Amino acid sequence: MAGGDMKPKHGTSGASRLEPGDRWAVLSMLSSAGGTLFDRMASVSADPFVGSLIKVVPTFVFSGLALAAGGTRHFGRAWPRSPGFAGNSAVLPTVACGILSQGLAFPMLLAALRYGGAFLVTPMVHGAVLWAAITSHFLLDDRLDRRMLVGCVMLAAGLGCMAAGQAMGIPVSHRWVEGMWLGLGVGLIYGVAGTLRRWSLLHGLRVGDALFLRSGGGLASLGVWWLVLGKTEAARGIPFPVIAILLGSGGFALLYDYFTTSAWGKTTIAKAGSITSLSTPLVALVSWGFLGERVNLLMCVGLVMSVLGAWVVHRGKGEPHGGGGGVSPDRTGPVSHGPALSERMS
Repeated sequence: MAGGDMKPKHGTSGASRLEPGDRWAVLSMLSSAGGTLFDRMASVSADPFVGSLIKVVPTFVFSGLALAAGGTRHFGRAWPRSPGFAGNSAVLPTVACGILSQGLAFPMLLAALRYGGAFLVTPMVHGAVLWAAITSHFLLDDRLDRRMLVGCVMLAAGLGCMAAGQAMGIPVSHRWVEGMWLGLGVGLIYGVAGTLRRWSLLHGLRVGDALFLRSGGGLASLGVWWLVLGKTEAARGIPFPVIAILLGSGGFALLYDYFTTSAWGKTTIAKAGSITSLSTPLVALVSWGFLGERVNLLMCVGLVMSVLGAWVVHRGKGEPHGGGGGVSPDRTGPVSHGPALSERMS
């Protein structure tokens, strides 16, 4: 042990063991599945823009309270007049990430789930791992190997099979094609926004600052949508149980943000995203068994192919920016995974 040459125990290997980043990604996967199912239930009756605004509230309130509880010094990285200001190169991408992922993608997601159902739309959304792998490779210098690229191709092929299967089967609604394209658009936005999030963290922004700025940008943009589209009447028509479901979805979104950021501290966006995308079969099973969505053999083949593609990406040997340093909220080293949430956010 002292020499650092301790070998793995019999029956294990570096490729098969769950690493610290993988464990956080598994929690991210579970929270993603819970949030998607809550979104699916709310999408039946909730206006996409009003529902998205309600969904963002838990993250904005919780992150704001967590930062304020520690005093103004905890806003130093995001406050321009502070000596520890992370700079516009960290703050502006985070706000842009909120506008894209929450102000634009959240309403698209609720509409997509209404038109296409969770079984079809969820794999389309998790195609974000493909776009994130590409953008983070060029913008963040995350390394990709040939195996990871093959996995991305398999994932894309699986999504194509699911779309073809849906065309041959019984869709959730006659607007399922619109839902499919919206889901693909959400995946693309999530992939680009995820790269922006990690960029800001690599450039010195704390996790709590990032959550607050991102949700603030999302709320502001959704407020603009509210005023431009005149959504007051639509807000009055949402039943209280649906509001509760949307707030629950927002809680899952907060957990997803936290777990995903923690995963990025130890691994690449591509590998963390590949594990998170494994929530697809869980969502698909619940959608088929409890939400009454119809499936056929080709859709199941596409589902299996997309999951295998995600697994192949995870088995790759890509390295995060800097060869493993990962996200560094305090600019002094990798993210610590020990402290509680309130401590990490401050």
